[in-house]
Amino acid sequence: MKKKLIITSVILLILGAGLYFAYNLYWKPDNFSRQIYLIPSDAMFIVETESPVKNWKKFSESAPWQYLRQQETMREMNEMAHTLDSILQANALLMDLLGKRNLMISAHTTRRGDYDFLFVVDLQKASKVEALKEQLEKVFKSLDFTVTTRSFEKHKIMELFDPADRSTLYMAFIDNHLICSFTGTLVEKSIQEKDNPHIGRDFYFQEIEQKMGGSALFRIYINYKYFNNYLTYMMGAPDADLKNLCESMEYTGLLMKVSDTQMSFKGFTNLKDSTDSYMAALLQSGSNNITAQQILSDRTAFFVTMGFDNAGKFMNNLENVLKNDAGTYKSFKKNWDRIENFLGIDIRKNFLSWMEGEVVFAQNTPGSLGYQNEFVAVITMNNKKDAVTNLNFIEERIRKKTPVKFKTIQYEGYEIKYLEMKGFFRLLFGKMFENLDKPYYTIIDDYVVFSNSTATLLSMIEDYRLGQTLHKDKAFNKFMKEFNSQSSVFTYVNTQKSFPLWKNLVDASTWKSMQENQNFILCFPQIGFQLTADKTVFDTRVIAEFQEPKAEEQTGEIDDEMAENDDSYEDELSALQLFYIEKMSGNVHTEFYDDGAVKSKVEMRNNIRHGKYKEFYSDGKLKAHGKFKNNKKHGTWHHYNNDESFLKKEKWRDGVLVK
Repeated sequence: MKKKLIITSVILLILGAGLYFAYNLYWKPDNFSRQIYLIPSDAMFIVETESPVKNWKKFSESAPWQYLRQQETMREMNEMAHTLDSILQANALLMDLLGKRNLMISAHTTRRGDYDFLFVVDLQKASKVEALKEQLEKVFKSLDFTVTTRSFEKHKIMELFDPADRSTLYMAFIDNHLICSFTGTLVEKSIQEKDNPHIGRDFYFQEIEQKMGGSALFRIYINYKYFNNYLTYMMGAPDADLKNLCESMEYTGLLMKVSDTQMSFKGFTNLKDSTDSYMAALLQSGSNNITAQQILSDRTAFFVTMGFDNAGKFMNNLENVLKNDAGTYKSFKKNWDRIENFLGIDIRKNFLSWMEGEVVFAQNTPGSLGYQNEFVAVITMNNKKDAVTNLNFIEERIRKKTPVKFKTIQYEGYEIKYLEMKGFFRLLFGKMFENLDKPYYTIIDDYVVFSNSTATLLSMIEDYRLGQTLHKDKAFNKFMKEFNSQSSVFTYVNTQKSFPLWKNLVDASTWKSMQENQNFILCFPQIGFQLTADKTVFDTRVIAEFQEPKAEEQTGEIDDEMAENDDSYEDELSALQLFYIEKMSGNVHTEFYDDGAVKSKVEMRNNIRHGKYKEFYSDGKLKAHGKFKNNKKHGTWHHYNNDESFLKKEKWRDGVLVK
């Protein structure tokens, strides 16, 4: 009996020990902490994936990454990716373990002009297995790392020194997580964050995180409080507009997918409650259809659409938002009242009442008349007759109050008129429209088109007449299917058309940086960004079409002598060019370089060159001057070097060089 009791006790003891071990390993409530609680509050952005090895492999093999990794801008990220590849592939057990775990990667500024990453791996039950830590040491020692340890706030930090490049990887275990970084202070900040997490407990982050269901290669969270630091680093210089945009938003969460022809990001964005930006007014004002492509030229390099339920509602919301800042609102009301009182108009009645709810700002590549800065604003009308009546009334009031002497131009059934309303468009629709101080306008279909240049409007009319619009561009239409048909804000960029234009829109250092990273930009020929109001957040979409840039074809140089003696000039001018020369430019025909600089000016008579001629280098210095007579060189011509020194003198008679 006693032996049976002893045997039973031993069995019970063994069972008890087994149950105790199993309970501790599998059933005992885990001392789990959420990954996001370990991300330091100064994260610029966070990347999350549920299967890091599998998803990284898919991403790294995609055509966009294979191309991007060759660009100098991506050098540091590519080195980081290569290191991650080496670590994961060095040991099958480690690769299998991490391949099934959730991974978060956050980016942080480490010092001025530089940043680094923090990796946080959710090991779940594996965090209880001490053998894992030993396995990690073996893995890194097999890679010839020198492994040392130190303590920080009751946590052990493993330091893995690579003698090959003298870098150190810092690693620690916190509850159920493995954290690591090549910057030791990031690991320390992560340890400190655990007991007082900021991002994970931020209401705005939680609002976005809860909406991030669905499958994706990666989930990306942008923390706008610090994201401008990253943008400044990538662009090489700060940008005031981007800084202001970042200051108006809290977080964006995006589901990322990638294929060999496209990178897509779809998710949500929320704004700061205290923001006094136009974005906040748009969030409260609904959305509208994107339709301006019906008349926008197929030369459109980029356009930005603002959409809202109706213009009156948007303006009411804008006023309420601006009241958050007494100074800003006071300035807004002062300018509003100044325009109304000076012209004797009612902005709501005479302008906002006939608007449908779609306002577009766009830039085109040079058209038939050769103008570089082709900026236009397009407003959709809900009542064409009402719009014409009110615009005529505003024009009449302007004529009475200002010394305007512009006569309406008639071209192919379209009228081009003039409105001088300094500061008006910026007041209503923001800084983007500040250059439209004295705009001309015309009506095309159901849209009013404004521009500071009559040449731009004439080119737009001609393109529409010829059916050369974005609406008939197959590539554009296919791309647009990725977006909602309605939008609060939509931005479209054709990088191949836009890139040459940016030279005149950015400072010299930024342009130099852009040229150095030209392929990085041009590999995404079409890019779209969309925000659509959805209660308290914006439905957010960013789509980038990928195509590896082709080597530029070499073009032969035009023989100078042939160019100088080309007598078929009158045949080269279109009806539109001849119309513009006669009606708008004082019978002077101007040619332009691709960057918008003036190439030549010549007087015209009866639609042919007749009179003074000047030619310029691309930097504006005089290259040559002389005269034409009946479309032929005549008289003495002087030529100059680019340093403005005299080059030579020629004598022409009726197009024949005589001396």
